[in-house]
Amino acid sequence: MNRLQTSFIILVIASAVLGIFADYTADQTARFATIAKKCYQELDFPADSDIIRRISINEKPEDFDDQRVKELMVCGTKELGWLDSDGIFQKQVFLDFFGTGYAQEAKLKEVTDRCVDDNHLNNLAKPTDRIYNFHRCFFGTKQFEL
Repeated sequence: MNRLQTSFIILVIASAVLGIFADYTADQTARFATIAKKCYQELDFPADSDIIRRISINEKPEDFDDQRVKELMVCGTKELGWLDSDGIFQKQVFLDFFGTGYAQEAKLKEVTDRCVDDNHLNNLAKPTDRIYNFHRCFFGTKQFEL
């Protein structure tokens, strides 16, 4: 592991401790870090990029309408199981990521249903369009903290 990768891992751990990843749990934050490392390498993103963190909290969303960033979103969501191997959004896997008993579970399900079903998300031709549009809808609709 080179110094840059080590620095990135330290940044992710520090971010988790300081709560920069919004209100995600330590396990969720650790999964994001693991996925970031894998997808950054696979798609040739700099190891010290903060784009995964920004996607997870919807910081500077205007940057996400970029083909490479959309491919990174697909990579990450496939790793999480939110998109299956065919790029179809898996609502229940997404909901399960937050766990049963999540304080905002009913609201989370309502927003997820609206963004997937009402928008016919899985009818979009490309997985990059599916996950990008889900992200925009989800963060644009939800009225609660994660």
